[in-house]
Amino acid sequence: MNLKGFQIALEFLQIESLTREKVIQSIVTASEYGWEFYHTIKLDSVSRKGLEKTIEEKWSYDADGKWRVSLLCSPDHLKLRIGHISFRLISKKQNHFFLGGLLDLEFRDERHLIEPYAQTLLHLASRLYSIIQPKLGWIDDPNRCDFAFREVDKLKLPRLPWVTFFSPAYVAHYGEKLLRGIPAYRIASLPDGGVFVQLTRNLLASSQGEMRRVRKEVREYFAAQGMKVRVCAPYYVPKALIPPGLEPVHPELHDYLRQTMR
Repeated sequence: MNLKGFQIALEFLQIESLTREKVIQSIVTASEYGWEFYHTIKLDSVSRKGLEKTIEEKWSYDADGKWRVSLLCSPDHLKLRIGHISFRLISKKQNHFFLGGLLDLEFRDERHLIEPYAQTLLHLASRLYSIIQPKLGWIDDPNRCDFAFREVDKLKLPRLPWVTFFSPAYVAHYGEKLLRGIPAYRIASLPDGGVFVQLTRNLLASSQGEMRRVRKEVREYFAAQGMKVRVCAPYYVPKALIPPGLEPVHPELHDYLRQTMR
């Protein structure tokens, strides 16, 4: 594994209808979960009126009707760890949502922030899934585990990320029994009839042995179903420990991370 950097992101592909309202609602919701947004300066409050004005300034159109809007952002308890949130419409069948950031493991050694960042995305992900309604969603390192438009359009599952949101279309294609049978830390029903799968409690494994064991178990499960699936997570990053004092100040997230990381 290249240890110069580690990118963590929540991504959604093939959104049923990527509208301006979904863009606004998603950013407002993220701000309610403790994310700060930046334009030319920090947006002190994400009011709907102010947000609509900012989006108009940041909205980028192509001649053929494609559009994109992107803002810099960061979780308020991980100061100066700037990532971005973006929405991209290519066509009705090709659209994309991204929320994440890149942590430096070479010069600033931010490995202790990998797990808090991942758990922060997880805390928000289910709420955004309900708003955005994609065909597939996931949390992982996009440099190591990503999906192409054509794969999701054809309901392919060539790899399994740390966290996956399977839409009703995926559930109908593979069957609820198969998805719920994945040997994972947590499997839950989504409000729209989809299935949520979280492979392990943490994105990071405590050892290479644990990483290999989990990946092997999940890979063998799919092989027994006649499927070849590359299992992306968990990852092992040496010395990626969370030092005391880095817990988030947001009360709900503070309690959530304490339970998750203990």
